[in-house]
Amino acid sequence: MASRTGSRVAGSAVLPFLRSTGRLVAVLGLLAAGCRLGGGLGAELTPVVWSVVRGYAFISAIVLVGLFFSVAGPSASVAHLRYEWEVSGRSMARVLLGALGALPRLVGRQWLCLAAGVGLLVSARSALALGLLPVLVVGAALIAEAVEGGGQGVDGRTTQGTVSSVCVLALCAPFFALSSGAWGVAALSVYTCAVLAVGVAVAVHRTRGVPWRA
Repeated sequence: MASRTGSRVAGSAVLPFLRSTGRLVAVLGLLAAGCRLGGGLGAELTPVVWSVVRGYAFISAIVLVGLFFSVAGPSASVAHLRYEWEVSGRSMARVLLGALGALPRLVGRQWLCLAAGVGLLVSARSALALGLLPVLVVGAALIAEAVEGGGQGVDGRTTQGTVSSVCVLALCAPFFALSSGAWGVAALSVYTCAVLAVGVAVAVHRTRGVPWRA
């Protein structure tokens, strides 16, 4: 299912945007690592660079997940998900997670570069927090689509409304408060798992209720 979803994304107009945003993420990670390894002025700029990296990573994660969901999210591919569930004999949750597995294949390496750079710049805990960020955004996006659904554009992609955007931002806002400190990252891990679990549950319920030929 991940391969099929990846093929659908590759055949759409969003792939260049995914790749370009992913490259910028990777470059930012390498710059972060260079700041720390360079010493001197780079070490003094570490707090500033970390603030920039964290903010940019937050925006990038939302953009990447939003672009991916516009082509392969539950609203955009409800017929494919429903059909795959009926013919595969697997649970809808496994089918949904299998489809979402195409996202790390597309941008996983770039995000690893970012996390590695932050690990050198700040700490391993901060790198883990950035690694959890895309997972948190995916869970928030699943909940947002269940709340508002998605409109179908003329190019076949889905577009989300204001309510969905506000929902994603509200659910992801705790990242900034919990992305530093051992207890904060531990709480962020629990929160991320909870948001993803709720997102998968509501997406499964919504997708199972829609005939795949719709």
